[in-house]
Amino acid sequence: LAGRGSVFVQCFGPDAAPLGPAALVAPQALAAAVPADAVKLGDGWALAGARADLADTGLADPTVVAALAAERAAGPLPAPLYLRGPDAELPREAPPVLLD
Repeated sequence: LAGRGSVFVQCFGPDAAPLGPAALVAPQALAAAVPADAVKLGDGWALAGARADLADTGLADPTVVAALAAERAAGPLPAPLYLRGPDAELPREAPPVLLD
């Protein structure tokens, strides 16, 4: 779930390579964004009125994730991927003047 009524989606091939970029979609558009024969994982499917194929919670088993990470070749560390802009805004007013 991405919050604000949206879900994150990204499709991967059998070799775990991404088939396209990650996207932020409305729950109603989730089924159209994923191939019909895909294995569905994640908690966004409940918002779309469907069930995930794996794990009711949509969360990966941490031991499996750790085992997969241990098998991967050394490479760059993961970096955050932001699909939506920040909610925080800079103040519109000048800061108060401090008196001595």
